[in-house]
Amino acid sequence: MKQILIVFFVLIFVKAEAQTSAFTSVDSLLQVGRYKSALHILKEIQPSTYTSNLKIGSIYYSIDNYKKAIDFYIKSQEIDDTNEVNLLLGKCYQKLKKHP
Repeated sequence: MKQILIVFFVLIFVKAEAQTSAFTSVDSLLQVGRYKSALHILKEIQPSTYTSNLKIGSIYYSIDNYKKAIDFYIKSQEIDDTNEVNLLLGKCYQKLKKHP
């Protein structure tokens, strides 16, 4: 039983570390304007997370694709309904001049 628990915690740690390194890579790509490459990395994260969906939404927002940004912000909101994601959704709706 102890061995199973140890393996379980190691797998969780490795998965969390992989996501952290993916987010670091994405942030580096975004700093140099490589949005498509960043999107590709983020969309490969399975299962999608609050942060991955938020970052994808932010990329779409930055390239003025507000409808896609809303889709990913809503996915983030479904995982964790935070003030941050609600504010970002509001900004998208304002840009589109419509309300949910």
